Amino acid sequence: MCKRECVGDYYRPCNHWVFDYETGELVDCNEPKCRTSGSHIHKGKEYICDCAPSIPYDDREGEAKVRNMFHKLCPKCASRGR
Repeated sequence: MCKRECVGDYYRPCNHWVFDYETGELVDCNEPKCRTSGSHIHKGKEYICDCAPSIPYDDREGEAKVRNMFHKLCPKCASRGR
């Protein structure tokens, strides 16, 4: 499944990655059953398919980019007093 490239902050103590913004880049999975891939098998207006209707955000696997790395708890963990 194709994924959107996104940028965020990484908090080392709690191992959390916090999404900040999307770069606009799309990482192609090259799967024939993925609607947003360049290798999609159902091409043209005459095809109606139910292949992979949405693109998820890439949350720390593969193409996520770390903008800042903090050596403190993320805001959510800090507010819980973790």
